[in-house]
Amino acid sequence: MNFNNSQTSLSYPMASGLDGQTSHLRNIIELAWTAGFVDGEGCIHISKQQLKQRRNPTYRLTLTVGQNHRGSLERVARALNAPARIYTVKRSLQMNRDSFVLSVNDQDAHRALGELLPYLGRKAPEAKIAIEAYDLGQLSVHPGPKGHAPAIWKIRESYRLKLQRMK
Repeated sequence: MNFNNSQTSLSYPMASGLDGQTSHLRNIIELAWTAGFVDGEGCIHISKQQLKQRRNPTYRLTLTVGQNHRGSLERVARALNAPARIYTVKRSLQMNRDSFVLSVNDQDAHRALGELLPYLGRKAPEAKIAIEAYDLGQLSVHPGPKGHAPAIWKIRESYRLKLQRMK
């Protein structure tokens, strides 16, 4: 592996000459690298927002990664193959350097966590809970005018709190 910082692309000597398997091996390596990055710098959470005009709260699954090197976050976004937004964090007296946050939400976060799960270490339990919450709490389903059954709201809130307690 070439670790020269001036290069933007990585080379994988062990993958050369594998023809059709090269791309697959690169994807695995990138997912494993990304999982390590998420283990160290990532946050998996379910947010809850109560809007005045709505009867019930809105729940959202989010994977965020903070970093002071934008290029690393761009690499994470490419590895996840997900629509991700990278936000610039405003400088402060405590943080007088450029800093960025990558955010992947909802079904894209669900899919990304599923792909990262085999390679995650420290964040694997959180990823499992988040995936389970998304599936059982039907986070991909909008309630519509009649709303969800009360059991769905209880599932969503219990998983949000469970994930919060894991921090």
